[in-house]
Amino acid sequence: MNTRQQSKLKKPTSVKMNKANNSYIHLQADDFEDKTVTQEEILSDVRNKLASEQSKNNELSEIIVKLKEKTGKLSNELLNKEKNH
Repeated sequence: MNTRQQSKLKKPTSVKMNKANNSYIHLQADDFEDKTVTQEEILSDVRNKLASEQSKNNELSEIIVKLKEKTGKLSNELLNKEKNH
């Protein structure tokens, strides 16, 4: 087997700079954990994030309603005070 054929059989490598001592680290494919993600996992994550955002939006909507009620009461009180003076 010539070297060209042998190089095809080697596992793919990546070179990473080691900033601590300005050297290079050769990483083999085995150094990385399998990051395969299924479509179901992605959809589940997206659904969870959407539910979380919807919950936050609902809380904010409730706060806005309460603030509007309070500002409405305050403005009515101010109007009444002005009328009484």
